[in-house]
Amino acid sequence: MVVKRQKPNAEFVRRYTKKNLVISKERDGDVLKKLASVQSENDYILSLIRQDIQKEEKNVYGIHHVCVKCINEQEYEEVKNFYINVIGLPVKREWVTGIMLDTGNGLLEIFNNGDEKFDKGVIQHFALAVHDVDSLVEKVKEAGYEVFVEPKEICIPSEIPFPARIAFCKGPLGEEIELFNEHSL
Repeated sequence: MVVKRQKPNAEFVRRYTKKNLVISKERDGDVLKKLASVQSENDYILSLIRQDIQKEEKNVYGIHHVCVKCINEQEYEEVKNFYINVIGLPVKREWVTGIMLDTGNGLLEIFNNGDEKFDKGVIQHFALAVHDVDSLVEKVKEAGYEVFVEPKEICIPSEIPFPARIAFCKGPLGEEIELFNEHSL
């Protein structure tokens, strides 16, 4: 099935493909109305289009980075080792007092100039989008870090069900990290 735009509108055109379905999105929502009757196997595409429209209408479109601060060089090296060598994040940039690691859709910033140890604050955890939760959990355990929620399947019962495989571990500073693999039903 192919749904095409009624009128050319180059500013808001995006293409999504799944099972030979090509959808051109317009701001006025005509395509969304047509998609309402598409079978449930294509609900995922519809959710992507809705999310994309919402992004275009909002100024904030994501988290740029999460920051952790280390209080000494030993702690800094341990944290860098964990995120680079255990988790596998590549270095985006590095400077005298810190480093930024690329999570794929945001950054993890690590500073080496913290004044004091922080207890758990208002942020309960942060989640890393990963391809294989189970293999990463094994790497975390092998490196000696705590996994306090073993890998498991969940399904967030939203308007369009949101299935995922998750696990939780603690990083070198006691930060709680969710390993999150979103997948389709």
